Amino acid sequence: MRDWKLAFHTRSHWVHHHMSLFDSVAAIREAGFDAVEISMPHLHSLKIETMSAADRQAFRRRFADLGMEIAAISGHSTICHEDDQIRQQELAFFKQAIDFAADVGAEVVNTHAMYRQVGQPTGFFRPEPGERMRDFMRRAHGDPPAERRGFVLDILGDLASHAARRGVFVGLEDLDPTPVMLWENLVREINSPGLRMNLQVRRGTTPAKAYRERADIVHHFHLLPPQEGAGFEGWSRGEYIEFISALEELSYPRDYFTIEEHSELDPNVTAPQIQRYFRQLLV
Repeated sequence: MRDWKLAFHTRSHWVHHHMSLFDSVAAIREAGFDAVEISMPHLHSLKIETMSAADRQAFRRRFADLGMEIAAISGHSTICHEDDQIRQQELAFFKQAIDFAADVGAEVVNTHAMYRQVGQPTGFFRPEPGERMRDFMRRAHGDPPAERRGFVLDILGDLASHAARRGVFVGLEDLDPTPVMLWENLVREINSPGLRMNLQVRRGTTPAKAYRERADIVHHFHLLPPQEGAGFEGWSRGEYIEFISALEELSYPRDYFTIEEHSELDPNVTAPQIQRYFRQLLV
């Protein structure tokens, strides 16, 4: 078994306690993790568009001084908005996130394509009162219309080229296999070292099966912990072990094992529990 680096997403500490990035990092380190994925709210809080080269080097040293690594950055942006003005703003920020990642030593900037029509808002949709999670996911993360596939392809291709030039990659979330495997096929068609898949496994299959089907393009993953809420479900111990075995057998290319929690529970309580659970499985 390889020497895995266990990473935790800073999302929960922001959502539940509105903790600053470095307070979140300190809490995650205290819980026993080796690395973090910086959430989108934390990324915005850094005001990366105004950070100088010296600021970025100082930021990188601060992580090193804490003994922590940056496994990834969540750069989620509405990059495929049909409103040209909005799209250009979102794309500009995402490219800034790619540049920031390269400067601070983070290898991946995650996103999903977030297709939106004119008149729709940017960012994440929120569930309506009483809306079932399955219906919400279909509404919030549905595929773009078939006739706009080329539109999405061009945007992702441009971002992939920018990322490749900076020596990082865009981690495109698939949000589970769709009937036409849209996101998987786009990654394969673009075929760039600057675009890979960020595996999300939430329903309909197991993590091991999903990874085995797309191992050649998956360079990052978000794994749910066993106890989840907010409509998300974790996996059994056996399914986690099967996933780890698949990663080992198929030579997964990175050493970060990243957990993203969506629970309503307090991450200051759950993070140490999650760390112990997965550390035992990864030995």
